[in-house]
This record gives sequence, structure tokens and C-alpha cells, in this order.
Amino acid sequence: MSLQIYFLIHEYLLQSQYLTISEKTLRQRIRDTFQERLYLETVNHVIVYMREELKNKWITLFEKSDEFRTKETAIAQLVNLSALTEQEQKTSRLFSQAHIEKLFYQFLEQFTGGNETLEFGSGQWLEFMRGNKSAASYH
Repeated sequence: MSLQIYFLIHEYLLQSQYLTISEKTLRQRIRDTFQERLYLETVNHVIVYMREELKNKWITLFEKSDEFRTKETAIAQLVNLSALTEQEQKTSRLFSQAHIEKLFYQFLEQFTGGNETLEFGSGQWLEFMRGNKSAASYH
């Protein structure tokens, strides 16, 4: 029988009358379960970060109709927006391999506290990793 980890505050789990394993075993199973998921969770956090970066308000709407008297001037105003060029450059940097790898290692460092393997009290892996698909969200 495998232990499914859904509730990660082991101090609360230890108070359960249904718990039949020792604290040491419980902690080891929690750690092992999330060690297996470490890279999956790290990659997913990078994706969420990049997705959120793209949602930022980066362009403002026009307000003066006198700048849009013809189709030609309207199109010219639109295609000459410096914000579009800036966003294109930002997006290009965001999706560059070097930036993606940098984000991956930043999240990995945050999760593990710089250790090769997960340890209780080191890093933020318990705070950021999902216990199951329905119960957690990304920060």
C-alpha cells in the first residue's frame, strides 16, 4: 500500500488516530514523494511565472479619436506603437533558453535551499509543492 500525500503538515498528521507509522517514517515518505516530483514542480513553477509575466499590463489604450480619422492613420498608429516592439523584445528574452534555465535554477534553489536532496527545514519545498491536483495552486 502506498502512502498518498495530500496534507503536508506532518505535525497534524501525527495527531491522527489512524496513523500507523512513526514520525520518522512519515517524514521520510513525504520527503521521498516530493523528491520524485521536484523537477516537475520546478518546471511548472517556471511555466506559471512566464505565464504571469505575459499577463502584466504592458500597453495602454488610446483615448483621443482625432488621431484615428482614417484607416491608414489608425493602422499607422497601431503598427508604430513602441510598446509592441518593447513587448516583443521582452517576450523574446522571457522565452530565451538562457532565461528559462536561469528561472529553473532559481526556483530549484528556492525549493531545495541549495541541497541536492530535499530536507525538512531547508528550502521552501513544502510551501510551494502541490499535494494533489485539486487541493493546491501555484504561488
